[in-house]
Amino acid sequence: MENVFKAFFGIFFMVAIVSLGTGILAASLTARDAEGFLRDCVIRIENSNFSEEVMEACEEGAQERNFQLLIHPLAQEGTDRISYATCELTYEFSVPVIGLVREQKLYADMR
Repeated sequence: MENVFKAFFGIFFMVAIVSLGTGILAASLTARDAEGFLRDCVIRIENSNFSEEVMEACEEGAQERNFQLLIHPLAQEGTDRISYATCELTYEFSVPVIGLVREQKLYADMR
């Protein structure tokens, strides 16, 4: 009878560890995807010389991935030409097994 309880607890803890590991792995993949997406958007926007169409496409792409992308363009004094911008990407970092749900933000500068 004692072996049955040991086996039950062993299986229970093994399932708990696998579930926790899967949750952490999924959260890590989400964070990696967000970082890669922000990096790609920064490169695309810089290479397009801050094109409005490219900025809008990046914002739409972020919404498709359940991210929120805010782009803050800044123009040179005396001109309408954008020469600098900052990006803020917000995404949800969650590990449901332990009830961790947190909003994370990534920032990037563009020149």
